[in-house]
Amino acid sequence: KEMVYEKIISYIRKNDHEVISDQKPDKISFQTCPTLISFPINLDLILNTIDERSTMLSVNYSSRQLDLGRSRKIMDNILAEKIV
Repeated sequence: KEMVYEKIISYIRKNDHEVISDQKPDKISFQTCPTLISFPINLDLILNTIDERSTMLSVNYSSRQLDLGRSRKIMDNILAEKIV
């Protein structure tokens, strides 16, 4: 769980997202950078220990506009980096 937490925090910072809060190693809240055509997306990642070798990741999204899959793309990118 701690390793997953550290990798996610590193990924968030590397991609210039803003960490809003973190409750190491249980929860990370962050916000994507706004663009000229879109509002930021708020993401809450909750890490739950299943056993000593398994962690379940729960994700909650919120945005001020319809994001048309942007939030899913963020998680797809995290998974593509083999962070979790």
